[in-house]
Amino acid sequence: MASRSFEYIQDYLNIFGLKMWQEEVMRIINYNVEQECNTFLRQKVFDWQSLYQSQHIPIPRFPPIDESQTFIGRLARQLLNITNPTLTLYVDPVKSWYDMRTNEEVLNSSIFGKLVDALEPFGLQGLDRLYCFMIVTELQKFTKASTKLILSDKAVMVQLQGAMRTLHPHSKTVESPAKFYPALITKFAKFSAPLAPYILRVGQIQILRQQISLTLHSLAKFESKQLVTAVETLNNALVANVTSHYTLDYVTPTDSLYEITPYLGACGHTQPLLQVYSTFKDIPMLPMLMFLHLHGHVCKLQYNTQCDLLVPARRVADPLDPVVFNVGLSTILRQFPSEYLVEFQELCAQYISSYSVAGTAPSTPIVFLKQFSDCSNSSLLLTRDCVPYNVLNTHIPK
Repeated sequence: MASRSFEYIQDYLNIFGLKMWQEEVMRIINYNVEQECNTFLRQKVFDWQSLYQSQHIPIPRFPPIDESQTFIGRLARQLLNITNPTLTLYVDPVKSWYDMRTNEEVLNSSIFGKLVDALEPFGLQGLDRLYCFMIVTELQKFTKASTKLILSDKAVMVQLQGAMRTLHPHSKTVESPAKFYPALITKFAKFSAPLAPYILRVGQIQILRQQISLTLHSLAKFESKQLVTAVETLNNALVANVTSHYTLDYVTPTDSLYEITPYLGACGHTQPLLQVYSTFKDIPMLPMLMFLHLHGHVCKLQYNTQCDLLVPARRVADPLDPVVFNVGLSTILRQFPSEYLVEFQELCAQYISSYSVAGTAPSTPIVFLKQFSDCSNSSLLLTRDCVPYNVLNTHIPK
């Protein structure tokens, strides 16, 4: 590697060769990430405004050959094409993607270690930053589409309000669920279908971000354990101060929160699945619409005992990755008030409880709700208040 050559000759020339290499590589990668992120910004960052461009040592710009402006954008989109959730299945225990038709492995987590070798940790961190911009864009598209669907169409709004009144309160069970729920789900299937691509794309990028975070964290702990420990300790102290603000009226300096963020990102000490990317206006009836959209797809899944996950049922017309769908759904609901997530879980619990009272408790929705609770970091205690414990204990794998 070229970095080793700089490290080798620095003692002979009495210069900081490795430091020069790292600073220049970081400048080149950050500049390309900045230019790629310009496509998602209204106010562009021009070369004369960039912190990474230099008049004395300018970084060259090449004409784009596709929708990507730089090599980092082509890399990000190529990973998205390979891990297409309608063609591949992500298996979380082994951190790998498999082709749905041939069951052959198409990608695994070792690719991120190879990216570190090729682009240094700065490249992986820049890729993670670019994916954040992509997620925000997809969330904005989802919000715009769902708002137009619910608020612009009065018929959909009236039907959703009628369904909500029927299911309220969520602690009660529905009579004849085998007739009520399928009819309700079929009625709204065509309305909620346009939202599926946004949910899948958000979940797909989130899983890639999670793998990047794991790679950076393991690499940082191996290369600089003391720095990682110091950053984590400082982060825990700041979080404790923010938490105590509500009881002790202690104000945490915002400068400290801002300054520690780059170090947390470089060490991979992030939690993409729990991150709030942006705040959006309230969308009434969104949990109800997401619940109906979810159970329109749950019927197309089956539980695989060998892999301990849900997989698309055989001979399904439009298969999709249930893990990606689960992560995307959890991420989207987290961008709205916490009541949305609670209401969504209550609707799912009511669905399961109604079927269990009728004597036909479905295992697939129960397993999905368990995985959703793990993904969204929410406890199943809420569910157990609405669903009989013996039903959860029977169907949820241990």
